[in-house]
Amino acid sequence: MPAPTSTLLRDIATRFRIGGAPTEVIPYGNGHIHDTYVSTVQVDGSERRFVHQRINRRIFGQPHLLMENIARVLDHLRQRIVTEGGKPERECLEIVPSTGGDLLFETGDGECWRTYQFIEGVRSYERPPTHAHLRDAARAFARFVVRLQDLPGESLHITIPGFGDGAARFASFKTALGTALPERLNDAEHEIAFAHRHEALARRLTEWTTNETVPLRVIHYDTKFNNVLIDEQCRRPACVIDLDTVMPGTLLYDFGDAVRTGASLSAEDDPDAIPVGIDLDLFGEVAAGYLEGGRDGLTKAEIERFGQAAVSVAFVMGIRFLTDHLLGDSYFKTNRRGQNLARCRTQFAFAAEALRIEDRLGKIVRSIQST
Repeated sequence: MPAPTSTLLRDIATRFRIGGAPTEVIPYGNGHIHDTYVSTVQVDGSERRFVHQRINRRIFGQPHLLMENIARVLDHLRQRIVTEGGKPERECLEIVPSTGGDLLFETGDGECWRTYQFIEGVRSYERPPTHAHLRDAARAFARFVVRLQDLPGESLHITIPGFGDGAARFASFKTALGTALPERLNDAEHEIAFAHRHEALARRLTEWTTNETVPLRVIHYDTKFNNVLIDEQCRRPACVIDLDTVMPGTLLYDFGDAVRTGASLSAEDDPDAIPVGIDLDLFGEVAAGYLEGGRDGLTKAEIERFGQAAVSVAFVMGIRFLTDHLLGDSYFKTNRRGQNLARCRTQFAFAAEALRIEDRLGKIVRSIQST
């Protein structure tokens, strides 16, 4: 999608109940999916800011259902936070309705926009500044799921069918093999072979829930460290954000995603990522954070599979990046040729190393439990 003009951005901002005309609207963040902007408005002599996002309709074909999900989740979270004596204005996103009272605004050409209150005094980081930051973020993600454990999964729309289904992701990869351009297949020859050798890793995620080994929960599904806003004064997590993929799934997906992004020795899409692997100290911080944040809700079966989850989620993410590479980079944003393939290579290398030390990862979790 072409970048909107400044005139269009100002017009979009005024389609929401922000209290006045914006003095500026500027790009914000570097997400893979949506386009995000921040507006500044003078209200009663003080500045207020708002986050505006153009929803990627190639991925979220039913944005109205997406926003119904988010509103339902936020209402539930807000009630839980109030009950716990927290500060919902700091710990929970707040949707700003359109001037017509809707959860989003749709333009004449079908673009859909949404707006949130900007939470001041917080920031996100691509990588944890300290080990304590990562542990606190993991605790926040675990608490997020525990707070939603009494929200019925059937009350949410499935906005992306099969999102966390490893078997379905692998099936999509095999379909992509039949339509990919020859040069894309050649570039990914080694990764394709690795994927076929380790197909069972993708199926584990599906089997755990279909066999009822672990409970089906309402989970976040995108637990990168930068999806937790950090309070700039106390340096503690303030708010879990990016709720687009909140749907029923296994908490093990969230845990594995937090490990692959927070405990990796390299960046997700570094084309020259050396070394690639898992930082065991950081893995321990993620595990400790989840054990602390989920102490009132995690099951023994979930905890026992923390190490396996770290392997399988990294492998499935590698499959997703590889599939997107084969399909011409149609899902994740890219800014250079081969970026999705680079992401795939990093994930596969991470998965291979985590698989090699999977037993050791389990011992680390048991050691944390015993302290």
